[in-house]
Amino acid sequence: MDVHLANLNWLRVWKKDTGLTSRLKIPHGTSYEDMVAHGGIIAGSPQTVRDEIERQAAELGFNYLLTYLFLGTMSLSDAMRSLELFRAEVMPHVEKL
Repeated sequence: MDVHLANLNWLRVWKKDTGLTSRLKIPHGTSYEDMVAHGGIIAGSPQTVRDEIERQAAELGFNYLLTYLFLGTMSLSDAMRSLELFRAEVMPHVEKL
């Protein structure tokens, strides 16, 4: 995630563009831990992911869920494992929301 965030923030930091409009266009936080703390990243066991998606859906009332299951420096095997866990153990619960 750190590599992904650095890539997302690179141009804004290089141009010293720290205005509100620019900051709203990208995820908040400069590290994985920051992103988890503010809810921009949901990670963990399938149960943890389901619980957090359900919590955010109840609080925010969203109708689209975008996932990034392969980013940064993840290996293909890690990404495929995440995708399979999400498909088998998260989506059956999430699609009912």
